[in-house]
Amino acid sequence: MGHDISDVDPLHFLKNNDAIANFGKLDYLLKDGMHIQNYDSYTNQFLFLTKYYPDLKKYYETYFGISLFERGEGTKRYYFIDFNSSSRGNIPDSSRAFMKNKYIIIGLILHKVKEIDRYVELDSIEAFKNIVKNDYENYKPGLIKLIAKSDNTSIKGSDDDDKISNTIDNAFKRFKSVGWVYFKDDYFELRPSFNRLIVLYEDVINTIDERLNDLK
Repeated sequence: MGHDISDVDPLHFLKNNDAIANFGKLDYLLKDGMHIQNYDSYTNQFLFLTKYYPDLKKYYETYFGISLFERGEGTKRYYFIDFNSSSRGNIPDSSRAFMKNKYIIIGLILHKVKEIDRYVELDSIEAFKNIVKNDYENYKPGLIKLIAKSDNTSIKGSDDDDKISNTIDNAFKRFKSVGWVYFKDDYFELRPSFNRLIVLYEDVINTIDERLNDLK
């Protein structure tokens, strides 16, 4: 999936009429951390990216010092700016969205539940909450401690389940904001770009039991 962009004109895409309709929104979404894929309301931006990917990759490297990446194939292809691969370039602080550790852990638990422990048809947020609270009780002490540390609050014990539920709700909102999941009401779907979390934290997935036990 490599592209030689050494001889690419980084402004070539702006000379095309479809840039007027698509580039403004696309630029905002990418800099805000969104992963662009052929889902939801981003099909036009996805097709624009697919058509002009070498130009756009060169554009962001040349003018902002950041890297635009393409991952996946076919219906699983997605695009994103990898702020971790550089100093985040010339992007204002207000656009630099970081993923909190408590949300990362919720995402990794979600992956473990669906893909490793084979709850493959899980598509209910409430059902996921119940699985975490009832079937993964050994995770709860470490998870509660991580949540308390992240929120700078004390551990009470009486409201543990509420804290886990609220954190899962907020994690799904955060995942949706970067295009990792889609949800409406209680129903959710993982998007292809959710795989980026798995790639970034593969070492944590393999040791998640030990890591959460260490937090007890």
